[in-house]
Amino acid sequence: MAITVYLCLKYPQKYDIFKYTVCKATGIYLENNFTPTKGHTEQNIKGNSKLISEMQSVVSQDSELIELFESNLDSDCYADESHRMLTFDLSFYIANYLADETKKAKEDWIGADIDFGIPADDWRELFDDESIFNTQSWEVLYRFLDYGGMATCKQLSVKYGETPNFYNTGVTTLAKRMTGCDISVKEKNGNKRYWTILFVGRNVNSDEDGVFVWKLRDELKEALEDVDFSDTELYADQSENSVNYWWLNANPKIWSFSDIEVGEEQNYTMYNDNGNKRRIFQNFLDAREGDLIIGYESNPVKQVVAICRVTKQNDGENLYFEKIEGLTSPIDYTLLKDAPELEKMEYFMNPQGSLFKLTKGEYDFIMDMVREENQENPIGSEQAESYSKEDFLSEVYMTSEKYDSLKGLLLNKKNIILQGAPGVGKTFAAKRLAYSIMGVKDESRVEFIQFHQNYSYEDFIMGYKPSGEGFRLYLDRFNDDTFYALIEKIKDLNFEIAKDPSLGSGFCIGHSYFCGQDECTDEWMQSVVEYDILPMLEEYWFDEPAKIQKWQNILRGVFND
Repeated sequence: MAITVYLCLKYPQKYDIFKYTVCKATGIYLENNFTPTKGHTEQNIKGNSKLISEMQSVVSQDSELIELFESNLDSDCYADESHRMLTFDLSFYIANYLADETKKAKEDWIGADIDFGIPADDWRELFDDESIFNTQSWEVLYRFLDYGGMATCKQLSVKYGETPNFYNTGVTTLAKRMTGCDISVKEKNGNKRYWTILFVGRNVNSDEDGVFVWKLRDELKEALEDVDFSDTELYADQSENSVNYWWLNANPKIWSFSDIEVGEEQNYTMYNDNGNKRRIFQNFLDAREGDLIIGYESNPVKQVVAICRVTKQNDGENLYFEKIEGLTSPIDYTLLKDAPELEKMEYFMNPQGSLFKLTKGEYDFIMDMVREENQENPIGSEQAESYSKEDFLSEVYMTSEKYDSLKGLLLNKKNIILQGAPGVGKTFAAKRLAYSIMGVKDESRVEFIQFHQNYSYEDFIMGYKPSGEGFRLYLDRFNDDTFYALIEKIKDLNFEIAKDPSLGSGFCIGHSYFCGQDECTDEWMQSVVEYDILPMLEEYWFDEPAKIQKWQNILRGVFND
């Protein structure tokens, strides 16, 4: 591809850009008689050129498209009189947008072939049964409906709070309670998919965060649209003293965050020049001292450029805030707009206005991008400031109990793994966990390392080691019956994982969880089970709660014998 790009830029009338995935997707979408084959470079390039030529003959006759194209060129642009570059742009568009949308449209939804025979009116009657629909059920369904009827559990977690498992469990347990209404669940591969009563589902696409997409059944969604949700919490409860999060727009033609010094207090009027209340006036009323603000400059800058804090409650005329940090590497609008986790953000839903509400998950997502792009330094002084557990809990969305467990695991195991897609707050949380353990917010004592792809598993994991002419296994030295019993149960678990058609041997539990320990204690083994093994099983078998319960009983039972 690189070679064809250079040749095309040098001789645009003679050579075409060839990208395998673009050529293949375009050929399939247009039902052309040519599709590229890996390993046949010469044939692929010739076929791609022929495909572009066939498309070019059609494009050159499309006066509306050509007029639109030429209206966006200026005198410095390549004229492209033959419209061959325009044709490749069209091919790229087909491959990356139209073909992808067609694929999604044709995608099979699990459960779509099942008809439980529950019309909207029957759903409305079932809603009155409090033995089926409890508070959690209504919160889960309300948030699915508000999100548009289709979402991953991770997307709901970022938007409305709670953990992804809150929604996963809420869906499964509600569906199981429904089976008491003479509703039979179709079995597939010997497993009951209870959630298909409420939803159809599919695995996520590459541009979606999470594991599985749930979509409300049409009849259920129709019935839910008539429900009065006024007594149901759309967002997870926050304590009275919790911090709110905001997105503040600055029009750089009028004022700029860069004109404000760090620590300088500013006021923002709650009324426009005509004396009318600013849009979403309630946001100005809800903002209170200590709230955090993402500072954004609109067109033509279109970047997040500062972090601010509300300094005091509004006085009826102005909102008061101070700039606490300027960003040396601003975050572009396009990076945020393209993130699926932020698609329901208040500003992106309707950008008209000045002050917009952010959820905790949205704020953390943005801040994680900020921290990855900017070296984080203590604010206000060259001397590192103190940092405690309370400081961690005020900045990271986590309970005190979870923090204690996380800290204990790190001190005990000397490593922890934070899982999640880019931008969910892993870097942000990891730094603050380090600060809280050190007791100071000192960037110089925290180091990030990125390993080269040539590093292998054996470079880091202890297990079998050379011994004379053979190898030996950091196992008999413990001489602990509970340890041996646990290992035998893990072997049984790995056998079940390996034979699972949706998993296989590649998902088996590795030996590294049981290595590197100087002393074998029940507390250490229980922490491995509770914080490593069982959470992994909940991801493996998220729609098979009975299997998860079975292995919870087996593994926990080792310590009760």
